[in-house]
Amino acid sequence: MSQVGGWRAVAEVATIAGRRVRALARLGPPTAGAAVVLYDQDARVLLVRASYKRHWSIPGGFLNPRESALDGAQRELSEELGLVVGSLESVGSVDGPTRHTTHIFVGSARPDQVTEHSWEIREHAWFAPTTLPRVGPRAAALLRRCEPDPPR
Repeated sequence: MSQVGGWRAVAEVATIAGRRVRALARLGPPTAGAAVVLYDQDARVLLVRASYKRHWSIPGGFLNPRESALDGAQRELSEELGLVVGSLESVGSVDGPTRHTTHIFVGSARPDQVTEHSWEIREHAWFAPTTLPRVGPRAAALLRRCEPDPPR
């Protein structure tokens, strides 16, 4: 291989690598969050209306650096709704379109355990699965994934 051809190959590889670095910089670093699907004793699901969203959604939010998904899920419930849930079950995670991973948890709580709203939450309510309000597409997919077992 001639020296000129060798430098061309190096330049092409550098160009491709530069494009990938710029693409990653535009996307930003990967992020993670937690979403919690909570049911009450009557199999109703807890939904919230965030001040920055149009639709009802599932409680949750971004994880802090070095915070476990479970700790983040419990922190978000406490911050947003004053709720302390002793046991949450991980049901996996989903990757979003923008390098974001949402860890999904399912648990149960009583409606009277919700003690407050944070500034983020306009309102909360418990809904029967057959009478859900309009939810965003991500929340709808998570709810379908976490449907409770029918009573026996």
